[in-house]
Amino acid sequence: EELGYAESEYLDKKNMLTALKQSHDGFVLLSQRVLEIPVLEDKIRSRRADLEKLEHAVTVLGKSLKDLGFDPAEYESLLEESRSLSRVEEEAHKINLKVAAEAEIRERLRETAVSLAELQSELILGKEQLQALGYNEAQHNVARQSLTEAEEGLEAARKEAMNRQVNLEVLEADMARLLKDANRKKEFEQELAVLDRRLEVVDVTRSLVNRFMDHILVRIRSEIVRIAGEILEEVSGKYSLLKIDDDFNIMVEDEGEYYPISRYSGGEVDMIAVSVRVAISEYLMRFGPDGESYSFLILDEVFGSQDIEHREKMINMLRSLEERFPQIIAISHISDVQGQFDNTINVIEDELGNSRVEVV
Repeated sequence: EELGYAESEYLDKKNMLTALKQSHDGFVLLSQRVLEIPVLEDKIRSRRADLEKLEHAVTVLGKSLKDLGFDPAEYESLLEESRSLSRVEEEAHKINLKVAAEAEIRERLRETAVSLAELQSELILGKEQLQALGYNEAQHNVARQSLTEAEEGLEAARKEAMNRQVNLEVLEADMARLLKDANRKKEFEQELAVLDRRLEVVDVTRSLVNRFMDHILVRIRSEIVRIAGEILEEVSGKYSLLKIDDDFNIMVEDEGEYYPISRYSGGEVDMIAVSVRVAISEYLMRFGPDGESYSFLILDEVFGSQDIEHREKMINMLRSLEERFPQIIAISHISDVQGQFDNTINVIEDELGNSRVEVV
């Protein structure tokens, strides 16, 4: 404010400057063109000098034509006459060429006349020879007709032969393809016979294996039932007898009657399933290379359906298997079972979805 600055006055001046910019640009362009005026005047003076020289030359030429007595009409007449004479000269040249060739033409006529006389003599001689041979024109026409028909028949026979040749080639190709297919069929039949023999061996082997497995299962079924009953009694405290029918369906005894596992609750079904699976695992481990060389047992989510009492019983049952299974790994989302095992490994997911492992 001390300098006298005003925002409104500044904006007015800026708008005025913007409005005057176009006028300023036009002024600068006009100034440049004014500077070009002396150059353009020099070019005009030079063009005028050239024009004066040309006009003087035209005047001099016109005077020269008058001194020579030049008449344009007479010039055009002479020019037309020259053109006519040129055409006449061309015609005369053609005539001279024809006259020059007259001797050659006469010689050709003479040679032609001699040749014609010789041909007439030969024609007369040929007629005499025909008469001597007893030539009959009617017979000749008949023979010619026969020849024409024979040629047509020959052409038809050639076409037929070509068609048959094509058909023969097609048949030969078909024959080769059929022979190839026949060879492939023989190969396939041989392969099929080999496969049939292999299939027969497989069927026999499968039958023998199935019979063997049935025999083995019948023999081990009672053992598995016994072990599973002992484990089930330890876990449930209620059920101790079960059996497996011929279709390997599990039946559990309750108050003197055997019922399918579908009759029991979810927790009881899990106890039955764990008991049977542990029994099968224990029995199979007997066939290891070192006899009863058990390794480890893994159970995944077997506690979820159990109440606290049955969960404790199942954990105690697992502890009773420690001598036979040195390592028992139980996977569970139930935090209450963490303190029931010697070692606990927690898998924890952070906010970013990454997992980390903690050993408790």
